[in-house]
Amino acid sequence: AGLYQIPVNVITLVAGRTTWIWPITLLAGATDIVIVLVWCPTGGVRAAAIATAISYGVLFVGMLLLALRLDGRRHFGFRPAVLSCTACLAAGYACSLLSDRTVVGVAGRVALLAVASWGVGRVNGMHIRRVHSPRAMVAAGLARLRGS
Repeated sequence: AGLYQIPVNVITLVAGRTTWIWPITLLAGATDIVIVLVWCPTGGVRAAAIATAISYGVLFVGMLLLALRLDGRRHFGFRPAVLSCTACLAAGYACSLLSDRTVVGVAGRVALLAVASWGVGRVNGMHIRRVHSPRAMVAAGLARLRGS
């Protein structure tokens, strides 16, 4: 649900042009309402959850395309975005398969999140040897956005 915030931040903070955000949001909301009205009478709560996931997918794709269309090619490459999102989705799905009631399950979740974080950092050009603190990580990310 929160993946769409990545391109929205690029649109608002980097490009600074928010004109087309409302039609994309309206399209995603209308998609959710239509799917809920069609599927929920027969599908119940599961259909409502699927409808919400589909509408967030529409929102994410729309915002990603808008971010790339605006000043995004310079600051928000398609390859890092797709690889970062893929790593996060894979780790999230794998974490959902592990139990949160056992030590092994919790340790597995922590390990999966650490691997996903490392993968996202590598895709975006960050190396563990160069980043020692959260402040340094933010500075490295800002320097990457500025292209320096």
